[in-house]
Amino acid sequence: MTVGSGSNYRDFDEGTLADAAAWLARLTGGDASDAEWDEFTGWLYADPRHGAAMHLVESGWRSSAELADDPTIRAERRRARGLRLAGPATKPPAAPVRPWSMALMGAGALALVALAVISVFPPANYATRQTYRSAMGQVVEVSLPDGSLLRLNTDTLLTVEYGWLGRDVRLERGEAEFTVAHGDFRPFTVRDGDTAIRATGTLFSVRDTARGTRIFLAEGGVDLRRLSDDRLLAHLTPGQRADVAANGKLLLANSDATREFAWRHGQVAFDATPLSAALAEFARYTHVDVQVLPGAADLKVSGVYRNSDLIAFLNAVSRLYKVRWHQASPGRLVVEPVG
Repeated sequence: MTVGSGSNYRDFDEGTLADAAAWLARLTGGDASDAEWDEFTGWLYADPRHGAAMHLVESGWRSSAELADDPTIRAERRRARGLRLAGPATKPPAAPVRPWSMALMGAGALALVALAVISVFPPANYATRQTYRSAMGQVVEVSLPDGSLLRLNTDTLLTVEYGWLGRDVRLERGEAEFTVAHGDFRPFTVRDGDTAIRATGTLFSVRDTARGTRIFLAEGGVDLRRLSDDRLLAHLTPGQRADVAANGKLLLANSDATREFAWRHGQVAFDATPLSAALAEFARYTHVDVQVLPGAADLKVSGVYRNSDLIAFLNAVSRLYKVRWHQASPGRLVVEPVG
């Protein structure tokens, strides 16, 4: 859906504008459920005029503070006092009241404010959907319309969808780093499996693993929620890493950006990591299959290595520990204990 900046308020009845303003009040409170977001999406796409009305109402809300003393705005606000919200979208603003939510106390007033202002935000940031991917061993950097930045690690697939009141990312596989832009009231949410990570103005990474989801927070704050029942699992602070298993079990630990973001520089970092786990990490970056025989799998390794140079890693491990490796067939290596 694309809404032109020249949409005229005369194209809408007051009921449509009031419904749009009611949705704004309902969803910007911060506690709307996934079902409510789905209901809003259905309403938004049911009629092209709904999207245009939403754009006008939001523009009016954003501009109302600057235009508060304009005589036309004051007159429209006085006329709006007699309006009330109606229909299924009606819901009072969530508590606590935030500074900007004072304008939401009368959604009818918001709707009429929208009639007196021009559209000041380009619709390119709204109702857009795009899929991004990276190949094995590749890092891809993407700038989003709102100024947020994505970095996709090896073999990653995700979909970004910007709606009128939400910025949503669906991580299908792999790992990505998110630098979320300030200045946009819409929540920024990353979904992986049954886990939702919601953030504003922050830096974090999300990895889809065989066992669940791993989240590391470098700056700001994020809330982790379970999608199936909207339960709050944890609020992360900088330096924390969370592993959310497929069954919902949560494990928190401290970590650091040097280790968690080593892939930015084409590296992998290990700290007393079992050899089998270290080789599983290398498998994300190479098509070579490595079999670890009993007696070597639990060997603990540490250090920083190039993620594209598996042979250099195996040679280093062979020099430091009692193991050796050999090529069993093309594309298949075997690591075994010595003695």
